[in-house]
Amino acid sequence: MNTHYSSHARPLSDIGLKAELFLGRYPSISERELDELIEIFPHLPILDLALMTADERISAKVAEFHQAHRGRLKTPKAALLVLIAIFLLVPAVTVALSWPG
Repeated sequence: MNTHYSSHARPLSDIGLKAELFLGRYPSISERELDELIEIFPHLPILDLALMTADERISAKVAEFHQAHRGRLKTPKAALLVLIAIFLLVPAVTVALSWPG
C-alpha cells in the first residue's frame, strides 16, 4: 500500500502557491519576483501564511523574507478598517448591553 504524504493540511490558495514558489527560492529570486512577492505577501490568507510558517522546508525563508522587507510590506486598508471597527464596536456594545434599564 502506497501512502501519499502532503505537507499541507489543505491546499494553499492560488496566491499562497505563488508566494510559496517565490519563497522556496528566496533570496535567489529576481527583482521583479521580489517586488511581486512584496506586493502579494500582505494579501495572503492567514491560513496559507500559517501553513507556510509551519512548513519546515520554507519557514526559515518566510522569517528571513519578513525580516528583510518588513518596511515594504503594507497592511491592506480593508484589514485596518476592520481592526479599527472592532476596537470601536466592542466597547460600544459592552456599554449598550450593560446599560441599566
